[in-house]
Amino acid sequence: MIESVTGRKSLLFYWMDTQGTFDNNSTYQQCMTVFALSTIVSSVQIYNVVDNIQEDALQHLSLFVEYGRMAMEQPHNFGKPFQQLVFCVRDFKNQEEYEFGENGGTDFLDNILQTNPEQPEEIKAVRELLREYFEDIQCYLLPHPGYKVAERQSFRGHVKG
Repeated sequence: MIESVTGRKSLLFYWMDTQGTFDNNSTYQQCMTVFALSTIVSSVQIYNVVDNIQEDALQHLSLFVEYGRMAMEQPHNFGKPFQQLVFCVRDFKNQEEYEFGENGGTDFLDNILQTNPEQPEEIKAVRELLREYFEDIQCYLLPHPGYKVAERQSFRGHVKG
């Protein structure tokens, strides 16, 4: 928890990390419940994926979001039910086409969420649902940290600063 006072406003940040989805110890229902509840209580939901945003990740996300929306009463009385979705694409490998960071992520996400008449309706519906339910959708492309970091047994995620 971080408290910040800026000018006359006092802000409180509460960071919450949830378990990953679709591991060997969780049922589909458990994954949906964890993601839906964390999305409901979060102003920013970060969806961490590796290498790329695959179609199955978008479809899972749309199911989680629909499940969360159903858990809320009268979701459209106050606008879109969820605030911000951020895709964090780590170990991104296509830097020649999209630069790392927010700018490349924006271009990449625009391409991923684009619809066209040739797409099946199910594919288009997933993209429309995400746009309909989130006020803002962003994407950040992150490079691989390097094998010295990734394969070092002693690395615990801490950096000197």
